[in-house]
Amino acid sequence: MTERQQQLLKLLVDTYIKTAEPVSSQFLAEQGGFGVSSATIRNDLVALEERGYVKAPHTSAGRIPTDKGYRFYIEWFVKSPQPTERARKQLQAGWHEGEDRHLHRLMRELSDLTHTAVVISNGPDESYATGISHLLLHPEFRDFEMIALLGEMLDRRERWLKQLWKRVGDEIIVLIGDEGPFGDQIASMSLVYHPAHDPGLISLIGPVRMDYRRNLAILQEVQRMLNKHVYG
Repeated sequence: MTERQQQLLKLLVDTYIKTAEPVSSQFLAEQGGFGVSSATIRNDLVALEERGYVKAPHTSAGRIPTDKGYRFYIEWFVKSPQPTERARKQLQAGWHEGEDRHLHRLMRELSDLTHTAVVISNGPDESYATGISHLLLHPEFRDFEMIALLGEMLDRRERWLKQLWKRVGDEIIVLIGDEGPFGDQIASMSLVYHPAHDPGLISLIGPVRMDYRRNLAILQEVQRMLNKHVYG
């Protein structure tokens, strides 16, 4: 992949995350500052599509990222993200060490900041979920079948929590679409934190189109806060 194609893919993913609309070659040519014609951009998009990084929905001339495109984006462009000061303050306001009700409040703040559902677990059969309403605001989840799928997924979360407990460690693991147990429209970010007793697992659950950079930064901040309170 050429440097221009990498930057083109980054702009396409950033734009699609914000708009949820297929991105046209004309838009990329005008906004990307690449100094080449829209015809050249179209050729680059064809190359990216042939390699499986983007695809063209049947109803649009624009392109959207594939799971492979999101994975490239995360590995190349989402490195050492930092939360905003506003996000830090909002999280700190929701957290006081040592009480479950405050931990649950922190999870609600995490959900509000990331626009995802959040599940926290101290074991496959013990969990708390919040933020389901955030999922329903995403256009991907507005049809009845997706709402029913989300409801079943969260109601029977002990099934996929068992899988995550086997796969997740101290480092955040990002599962995109069919990589995870949720289906091709859903992505998750999960990590383990370490209280004074048994470890806990936190998972963010949202659309594949989630804002990976922002959400990764915020989730890392939550992990830092919990470990600091436990060990500091």
